[in-house]
Amino acid sequence: MQAGSSKLSKAANGSTPTFFVEVSRTQIAKSTYICVGSPSSSEQFFKGRDRYSRRRKTKNGLTGLQAIMLTLRAATGGKKIKKKERSTNLLDRIEECDRAGQHTLDLAHLNLEDFPQETIIVPSIHVLLAYRNAFTKITSLSGFRQLEKIDLSRCNISNLDEVGFLSLHHLGELNLSRNSLTHLPPDIVRLVNLEKLLLDRNQLESFPEGMISMRSLKLLDASFNCLTEVGSSLEKIPLLDDLNLSGNPNLITKTLGLRTRRLFDKRALMSSKAERRILVQRALNVQRNVLTREQQAIFREIYQGPDPGEVDVLP
Repeated sequence: MQAGSSKLSKAANGSTPTFFVEVSRTQIAKSTYICVGSPSSSEQFFKGRDRYSRRRKTKNGLTGLQAIMLTLRAATGGKKIKKKERSTNLLDRIEECDRAGQHTLDLAHLNLEDFPQETIIVPSIHVLLAYRNAFTKITSLSGFRQLEKIDLSRCNISNLDEVGFLSLHHLGELNLSRNSLTHLPPDIVRLVNLEKLLLDRNQLESFPEGMISMRSLKLLDASFNCLTEVGSSLEKIPLLDDLNLSGNPNLITKTLGLRTRRLFDKRALMSSKAERRILVQRALNVQRNVLTREQQAIFREIYQGPDPGEVDVLP
């Protein structure tokens, strides 16, 4: 296909052209205006992303999406564009991460039993995705000092004592859900920049002491565990506004602090449709009562005048 615009025709029975597509390389690259139409209506232009929906048909019976795909196939010699499949080889994943600038290391769905030592060649990664593996414990991650997100869910992990959370100063999200954890390592409370901590569907019995130092934590999901008492470990986390402790049948809610209890009740209300309706109705009733009081005050000022001793401010 030559630079500039070119015309491609297709025959219905091998002889009669039914439509043509006029497009340029620049237009394909930028995904802007594409001309689709018969020779008599070649002035019909549409914008593939915005103006025409996928189901809106042109005079030729083509939808916008079909016209775009036809143009792209013509530009690639008629070959279908296939989605590239991810490699299931560990070294290929590491090489891909290194080639892409060492931002995201994807080790998901590899059925790894031990955390690979070969990852040492990509120490500058920001995101580690290692969910759905067969880990039982995780070795030290202290060499990845730039990590901002870790996903170790669905890995059957039972021990995190060797991870070395003290070195992960930039970590903002940690997903440990659906594992076999019975306790958390003491140094996890040193993650001062952590904002999101997912611990649901484990076997946790308690939280480590000193969680007040997790001053950036906003979301904590510890649902469906074996928690019995939480105490005051969550009471003084300053930014915590989303707490999920549902699914802990042995949890003694009487021991919860005032602020923790409010967050617990808030989650319980929002998880039930019936409770949400009651909450909305209460809010509407409060709004009606406020409006009614304001209307009564205005009526009294207009028709009854000010109270004794007050200045009449109305003209």
